[in-house]
Amino acid sequence: MSVTFEYQKATEHTVENLYTSPHTLDWANQPNPFRSYVGALVVRLPVPKTHFTIAWPQQANNPLPFHIESLSMFLYHSVAIAAWKEVQSTKTRWPLRVNPSSGNLHAEEIHLCILDTIGLENGIYHFNVESFNLEKRIHLDDELSSYVRFVSKTDAPLKILLTTIVWREAWKYRNRAFRYCLLDGGHTEASLRIAGAHLGWKSIANRTFADNIMSSLFGLPNDETPVSFVEFGTPKRDTHPDVQIKRPKTLGKPGILSEHIISYPLIKRVVHATAQASKTEGFTIKASLELQPRPSSFLNKSWTTLVRTRRSGIKFDGITGCTYEDLKWIISTALNQSWYWSNGKVQKEWVVIYVYAHLVEGLVPGIYLYDDNTRQCKAIFKGDVKKLAIKLSLFQSIAGHSAFALSMLSNYYDIYENFGEKALRLAYQSAGRVGQSLYLAAESIGLNATGIGAYFDQDVRQVLSLDDSWFVLYNFTIGRALRDSRLKYLPAYSFEPSNYTS
Repeated sequence: MSVTFEYQKATEHTVENLYTSPHTLDWANQPNPFRSYVGALVVRLPVPKTHFTIAWPQQANNPLPFHIESLSMFLYHSVAIAAWKEVQSTKTRWPLRVNPSSGNLHAEEIHLCILDTIGLENGIYHFNVESFNLEKRIHLDDELSSYVRFVSKTDAPLKILLTTIVWREAWKYRNRAFRYCLLDGGHTEASLRIAGAHLGWKSIANRTFADNIMSSLFGLPNDETPVSFVEFGTPKRDTHPDVQIKRPKTLGKPGILSEHIISYPLIKRVVHATAQASKTEGFTIKASLELQPRPSSFLNKSWTTLVRTRRSGIKFDGITGCTYEDLKWIISTALNQSWYWSNGKVQKEWVVIYVYAHLVEGLVPGIYLYDDNTRQCKAIFKGDVKKLAIKLSLFQSIAGHSAFALSMLSNYYDIYENFGEKALRLAYQSAGRVGQSLYLAAESIGLNATGIGAYFDQDVRQVLSLDDSWFVLYNFTIGRALRDSRLKYLPAYSFEPSNYTS
């Protein structure tokens, strides 16, 4: 059995292991959700402009120049803090970000390779989310700049390496944490590329590289795993050279995450196995967005409002539904936001979506397979499936108290045959990218969404009559979320007005 098949099987939830392996969170040892590099050169970002009226999903026709000001806008709308949530009775606060994360733990880090960008010296920078600053860690001399251009697929001045810190998720989710890290990586990549599109920047992303190449180039600490290399520009070559580079001199030391970091051998093994370059070269390209007819419920929210007020629903009202047209628009829009390139052929994501319809006008309650070719739902079972959806998602009521819920799956054999062990990363990141667009599509018509990473894997396959070659990647639920009156939202950063709440 391959390492990734073994990992998937070993981390499947069952009723037995759910209640026989209790886990108490060590709050005193919770990892720091923000990383900073002590001793790095701090570069202040200008206050971002938020004048965008263009609605999602579409790409700006006139690209903004690569400038420190446009970079500030880009980060503010993709991976920055969106607001601070506060419990009014205790004044306890925690940050919410533009990009969602499992348990709001945020394993991801953003490293930027800057070449010929107005207002910034060439170099490799880390984005400090908490302070909304850049930290310069590597100076790109002529030799390093040439190397960057050699390994790149574009000549674009902005290249981003997205990494994940597994311990941030393993603190809560233990061995299953790598799944969540990859889902979050897909969400974050989609958030970055959507932001780029609204600035007029086309992008491609490579996920099939060997980890050691990117780790060396970006001078990564040992606890960060690179998962996606996004470039904002048009492709210039079809291959990624397997070359080595001497680790460059870095500035700054990463801050301490936790006093004690627990090692999980199973995670360590799967991270190592998936760190090798895949045997098939594959990377995502940004095709021109396919603008489908929008439903009458479309609110035409500005991009700024949409991405910075998006929230994951904690509890749903159980009475708000949607139309069948709404459902089809949400799913088809999400599936058509990302594409991948393999062996010269452009194909869609690897995700297959099953729908648990609860309150969908024009669709009888039941389970359906969404056919992306016809953009129709094919009935698998008709009848009330609210209790079933709740049970499959580890008895979480939000899966049944919504308009509809989803299960995303992939036929893993097909992906593994082409990409080897790297397939696990590609599959989960694919589901995360679709999930990000599901969030935005739902919010665009006045609904809310929540990603559900916890489910009974085998039970989902059984209900859908699928064999073990199918990996359950992600569950989702979409409906009307209830607002908690005990909470209030505060400005994300000091440069925002005191009465500003996103």
